[in-house]
Parts: sequence; C-alpha cells; structure tokens
Amino acid sequence: MTRSRLVLLGLLAVFAMPPVLALVFYAGVGSWFDPETVNRGSLLDPARPAPRDRLVLTNGDALPEDFLDRRWTLVHLAADGCGSACEAALQAMRQAHLALGRDRVRVQRLLLIPAVSSPPGGLDHPAAMVTAAWRRTLRGPDGGGAEKERGVVWLVDPRRFVVSYFSAGIGPRAIKDDLTRLLKHSKWQTG
Repeated sequence: MTRSRLVLLGLLAVFAMPPVLALVFYAGVGSWFDPETVNRGSLLDPARPAPRDRLVLTNGDALPEDFLDRRWTLVHLAADGCGSACEAALQAMRQAHLALGRDRVRVQRLLLIPAVSSPPGGLDHPAAMVTAAWRRTLRGPDGGGAEKERGVVWLVDPRRFVVSYFSAGIGPRAIKDDLTRLLKHSKWQTG
C-alpha cells in the first residue's frame, strides 16, 4: 500500500470510530453499563401531582402554602403512627439530608401523620397531619395499601410532583447518592 492510502485509511478510522463506538455502547454490547445501578430510588411513571390541600402542623399552625415550592422535599407518611419503620425512615432522611453538605438548603423534609397520632420527639423538621388527598397520592408504590407504605420515603420535586420513592429499609447513603446526582443535574435553585 502506498503512503497516501495508509493516511486515508487512518483518517477514515479516526473519524468513523466515535459513531461506531456510540452505536456499540447504545446497543449495550458487552454489558458495561447496568441501568439498575444508577438510581437507588424508583421513579414514578407518570409522576403524581402533590395535593394542594393546606396541611396543618401538629401544633395547630398551618404549613405555608408554598412549602413544597422551590425545594426538593423528602416526605414520609406514617400511616398508622410512628413505629419502628417510621423511625428508621426518619433517621435515613435526616442522615441523608445532613450528608448533602452545602446542598442541604435545596432539600427539606416533611413527616405526615394521622390526626390521632403525635410526632416522635426530637424532630428537626415539620410534622403535619395527613389529609385524604395526600394519603391517596402516597399510596403504596404499586398502588397498595398501608402495609406497603411502611418505611417508604417519597421525593417531591420543586414543581410539586411526587417523582420517586425509596423503599423501606433503604439506607441514607442510597438516598444521599440519588439526591446528590439529582441536585447536580437540576437547574432548580432555591429562593
């Protein structure tokens, strides 16, 4: 082969390689990428709009109407009081929130409890009485009842949509990792 043909073949290889590699990776050849390992939480498809009900805090004050606006919100529904699953979910939410560092101002937490229950002691975030609309929205991830809600942490986006959930027993690291990735790619800022 002549030198000019080798140069031509080299140039073709250089310019053809990126699209060929993109097609190979897109097709999933070699299983180098497992989509199950990216998110620890589960996305809701479609996202559920958060109710516009006015929530009342356990001390009788009303939660501000714009509480869910401008921030990502971790919500736990203690369907039948705050038992061990609720305590574990609150602990995971708190630790994940603290681990966010400076991005913690972009995330807030909320506990919803039945009117007959009282919130656990030492809460450093609001606890409000759940309404029927919130109960319907935060029904089990697959539409199930209260037994499937225990320990679930829900994520509400700044536009008031319930977009994902973290199953019971998931650790704070998983919640923090998902939130970190979300906040990194989210253009939504507080304020």
